[in-house]
Amino acid sequence: MEAAVKGIGGSTSEPASEFDRRTWLTTEDLAERFRTSPGTLRYWRHIDYGPRGVKVGRRVLYSSTDVERWEAEQLDAARRTDSA
Repeated sequence: MEAAVKGIGGSTSEPASEFDRRTWLTTEDLAERFRTSPGTLRYWRHIDYGPRGVKVGRRVLYSSTDVERWEAEQLDAARRTDSA
């Protein structure tokens, strides 16, 4: 279900940029991963919560790297709360 964005950030004759090499998730992909609705993710984006998204045309895409980092931060915060 992961969406890969290709051809953004440089021509085919140039080396692939960091943007090209990342795996990108759509709002729908991320909603499925978090077991929530796309509307919840749109709300989170509105209140500046959740993993950082990148607007590409009319779509919002989420870097798998940023998603994994955000998940790790949430897990660390939950562990600190539980141990207090």
